[in-house]
Amino acid sequence: MIKSQTLTRALGISPVWFSTGKGAPYDHEAIADPMVTWRKTTMVTTVVVVPSEGDVYEVVTRVPDLFSSPYHPLKKPESYRFFYIPEMIESFPGLTLLTVEKELRPGPGLFLAWKTVNGNKRLFAFTCTYSGMEVISTQQPDWEVIGRVRNMDYWKIELPD
Repeated sequence: MIKSQTLTRALGISPVWFSTGKGAPYDHEAIADPMVTWRKTTMVTTVVVVPSEGDVYEVVTRVPDLFSSPYHPLKKPESYRFFYIPEMIESFPGLTLLTVEKELRPGPGLFLAWKTVNGNKRLFAFTCTYSGMEVISTQQPDWEVIGRVRNMDYWKIELPD
């Protein structure tokens, strides 16, 4: 007979959900062995790091793999870019990982934009909503739009010194 702990670990599902039906089956915070889940739900990609001071730079690192989830309908990781904010900036708390659409499509949501301040690129967020047929946006005219945020999560990335 297989123990439920062995089965839940092998399937990468929450033992709480398995035994009680409460919560989500893939709740990463409730799974008994986080290393098993971590290996199954991350991917390696390029991430734009946005420090609170200095220039932005890129790193290749592990991020949550939203695209392996049966609940994420868009399965094209190449259609997204990742931005990491290690410390608090104007629009975001520290340790924030943003998944952003590369293709700029119209519609409501939270968007990212660049603005050059004292020679450095700074990341800002703005919203776009609809009131009937009228578009209401908090975007400033001197901001360069990056794309719509599709996911925002706390995540720790090891950065070079």
